[in-house]
Amino acid sequence: LPWPIRDRVCTFAVDGVDCMNAEDAPQQVLVLLDTGDAQSSCPFPLESRPPQGDAIPMDMLDSGIIITPAEVAGTEHTLMQIICVVDPKMAVPKWLVNLAIRNLCFLI
Repeated sequence: LPWPIRDRVCTFAVDGVDCMNAEDAPQQVLVLLDTGDAQSSCPFPLESRPPQGDAIPMDMLDSGIIITPAEVAGTEHTLMQIICVVDPKMAVPKWLVNLAIRNLCFLI
């Protein structure tokens, strides 16, 4: 993994939604990912897990994966869309923020 998230660990809940019936439009499979629901979905307390060394826990918020079959997407292959919002819980140097703002904000 790249340096900003090399020493991070993420525990998240996974919920799947199958919308593949003929009356469902569009026919897709949705996979929802969220750190906030991890404890309620886990059969054992997360605090009882063995330590992950010096890893820092990060959050995954309101994220998901959308899988659309090729025949529904009108393509040759299955379409997979990933939407991921992650808080790596790290400080970004001020010079890097300024550099990004000066060089990338005009693209928005």
